[in-house]
Order: sequence, then structure tokens, then C-alpha cells
Amino acid sequence: MEIEQRESVSIKAAFTLAEVLITLGIIGVVAAMTLPAVINKIQHKQLETAFKKSYSVISQAIQRIAQEEGEIPTAYSLAGIKSADLVKKYFSVSESCIIASNGMSNSSCMGRGGFNTWFYSFYSKTYNKKTVANNLHSWFDDGMFILSDGKIIFLDKSHGDNLLVGVDTNGKKAPNLLGYDLFLFKLNYQTGALVGYDFRMDSIEDENTYCSKTSTDGLNGLSCSVEALKNPSEYFKNLP
Repeated sequence: MEIEQRESVSIKAAFTLAEVLITLGIIGVVAAMTLPAVINKIQHKQLETAFKKSYSVISQAIQRIAQEEGEIPTAYSLAGIKSADLVKKYFSVSESCIIASNGMSNSSCMGRGGFNTWFYSFYSKTYNKKTVANNLHSWFDDGMFILSDGKIIFLDKSHGDNLLVGVDTNGKKAPNLLGYDLFLFKLNYQTGALVGYDFRMDSIEDENTYCSKTSTDGLNGLSCSVEALKNPSEYFKNLP
């Protein structure tokens, strides 16, 4: 008697090419929907970290100036060469770009167009990205220093007794926007405290004009340091 031997056949389940393509398409759509939000979250967190570090570096330097020099820097005491010497002494400066009171400038920092042209080539838009900045340079033009880590420090002494200190927290990197990486602080000449500069205190305009997601004012964002210092995490999480 012959015994028939039959080979066993194993059947394995597999995806068809169409099913694979459909799955990849779905993944692509989901990624396209979620990736921008993830990237924004990362960028905003980086801006928050840079803001906190910049504020800390400036505050500590000012405290050292007050202790070692015996005076709190003011709009009047920091003039010309003296401001450059102090900044170089208490900050890690790689380039001194402009000292407006004596006309000194370094063309390698800002090119042949001068400070105003250079400034607006970087900071052309306001906080909500919709409005062209207007006369913004006049709040940052009495001293400009690039630090070794790329941060840019600005001084302004033309708005009262309190020295104004501006900072681009990540230097020449984007986004170069008021309220994102460009901030203006006020150094109280009596206490030495570095606080947010509230332009609204000097203006009769609506209180939401200078750090607003909707304002079309050419200085919108000038007072955002006030809001950022209140709650940095919430502020940067909700950038427009």
C-alpha cells in the first residue's frame, strides 16, 4: 500500500502594496498636521531659555558694576568711552559696534549703511509680525556690543534718568522680532533693579498697544519684557 505524502504549505499574512502606501499616506498627513506645532513648541522653549539667561547675565553684571564701581549705571553716568569700558569689563564682549555719544562705530558689525540701516535690516517687523517697525532704532542706538556667545547688548540713555538696556537674546539668528528675541529693559537708577520697560507709563495710548497680538502700532512689542518677566513659560507658550 502506497502512502501518499503531502507537503504542508504555510500561508503567511502580509500587507499589500496599496495598504502600505495608504498607511504611509496617513502617517504623512498626521505628521504634516502635528510637526509645525511641535517645531513651534521647541522654538518657543528655546526663546524662553535664551530670555531667562540674558536677563540673568545682564542683572548679575549690573550688580557687579554697582558693587565694584560704587555706583548704579544711569543714563548720565554711562556716556561714551566709559560705557564701553564698563561693558567690556563686566561682559564677555567680542565686538564693540557703536557708541553714539562720541560717534564711534565699527563697520564690520553693521556694514556701510550705518546703524539705522543695519538695525532695520534685522528688526523690520513688530511683535505680531504684521506691522513694519517705526522709529524703533532710537530706543537702542546709544551703544551696541556683541557678546562672545552671540547675544547683542544695546544701551539707550535718551529717555529719562533710567538707563535702557536692550538685548537680542540669540544674536543675529531669527526671528529677530520684538517680544520674541529682542527685548528692552529699564535699569532703575535709584535701586539698580533691572525691570521690564513699560512704554505705556509714558504714553496715553491704550495699554494693549505695545505688547499686543492685534495692534498695528509701529512700536508694538516695545513693552513685552514686562509681560515676559511676569510668567516666562506662559508668555513664550502663547507667542503670536
